[in-house]
Amino acid sequence: MRELPNDFNAETAVISASLIDNEALHQAVIKLTSNHFYHRRNRVIFTAIKNLVKKDSAVDLITVVGEIKKMREDGNVTTTYLSKVSDVCLSGANIGAHINILKEKASLRNIITESQISIKEAYDEKSSSKIIKRLSQSDIIQHTSLDDIKEKIGVKQRHAIKLSHRELDVLGYKFPEWPLIQRCFDGLQPGLYLFAGKEQTAKSMLMLILTTVISKHDKDLCVLYFSLDDSFNFTYYRLLSFHSGITINNMAAQQRYLRNIKDKSIYENEIRKINNAVDVTEKQLKKFILMDSVDGTGLSFIEETISEFSHTHKQNRFVVVIDNFNHVKTEIANGYHHYTALSRAIKSISVKYNIPLLMATELHKLYHFGRPTIDDLKETGALQYDADVVCLLHNDYRVKDGHTRLKVMETKGSIIASFDKVQYALVEPQVETVNVYPILEVNIAKNKLTGLQTKLYYVLKGSVVSIIELPLCLQQKCRKIYVKRSLQG
Repeated sequence: MRELPNDFNAETAVISASLIDNEALHQAVIKLTSNHFYHRRNRVIFTAIKNLVKKDSAVDLITVVGEIKKMREDGNVTTTYLSKVSDVCLSGANIGAHINILKEKASLRNIITESQISIKEAYDEKSSSKIIKRLSQSDIIQHTSLDDIKEKIGVKQRHAIKLSHRELDVLGYKFPEWPLIQRCFDGLQPGLYLFAGKEQTAKSMLMLILTTVISKHDKDLCVLYFSLDDSFNFTYYRLLSFHSGITINNMAAQQRYLRNIKDKSIYENEIRKINNAVDVTEKQLKKFILMDSVDGTGLSFIEETISEFSHTHKQNRFVVVIDNFNHVKTEIANGYHHYTALSRAIKSISVKYNIPLLMATELHKLYHFGRPTIDDLKETGALQYDADVVCLLHNDYRVKDGHTRLKVMETKGSIIASFDKVQYALVEPQVETVNVYPILEVNIAKNKLTGLQTKLYYVLKGSVVSIIELPLCLQQKCRKIYVKRSLQG
């Protein structure tokens, strides 16, 4: 009987690279299982490696030997054999190619196994329907799927096909309400976008408004929104607030809010605004798939959901939002290995489906009064390297507990800018006024899409879910005031 397809050299190369290179280790653990290894000893070694990574333990010759001894099945793995395997590779540079070989051989083994079982059962009429159902779910069908054919066409060709359906003025999806940041990204192109900052710095609000605006301008675009930080209801009320201009708290308690309105004309106007917001939001949710932590928080859940969704959107005209990175669960224990493996997996999703993927992350170790820098992302493993775009968010109002350095004020005095017929002017904190809004600073610290790196400033009206981009004439003034204040301490 012929031996099933396998590649002993590729198996030992993957194990060797995993023992000497952390980058290769993370790729192997994410993309492979023990079933990808045909030879028993190699399968046992890789199982031990995965067990160590799950425990967030160091992975080397000594720890792997120790883990194998704890396992019920040692597979006759000796220290001598493991030492020889570890010397196969000098680096993990070719780990991607070796992983692909193992996945291909494992798929061929599955095809042969399924075929042998099916040939025997096909002569039994009672089993025929079960065979067809099983084969439809097996690797035999998957290896001839449309997604695999597309993968062979190449990322660049798929990208060109997709862009032919868009407007030619920007490369990615349009959001003209924020022209400056749209220009920095050249539209929302495929890639991994990271929005980082302290808690409550409008990260979730920024991503929600951005994807809402984009889906409004592109009728065929859908959004997969994984709201792992906030509940479905809270995100729903945020959308209602955005579309109505009524605060989130009042939208969440509509009956009480309306009861307190004594003026009949105002009451009727608010009723119209609420009803219109409900209609617009319900229409939006038909192509804005919103899920929260109740649906699932695991990386496998996110990957399966995106995979299933992609089959109904063959041109991959959808955007994924993960809010946020810190709440995604994996089999690996929390720590550097967890964050790096998670980062690699999320990056691979954006590359595989060639889509924009927006994700927020909290910087827990950021100095309380300081602005975030890209070095603060070190706590999130390899995320700062995997992201195509890194936006660092800073909001004085949140950080200083209400003592805002720089504000935008509605006033009848000197006119600097005008938004929706409401005049705004930059003022000092001492000036008393009814409507004063803090400034949100968005520092584009990394941008592999266009190379443009800058700081942009926005009016943050958090209570009604509104973020307004300051015009260019005010951007420079904001930047000068912030720099002056920073130098003064």
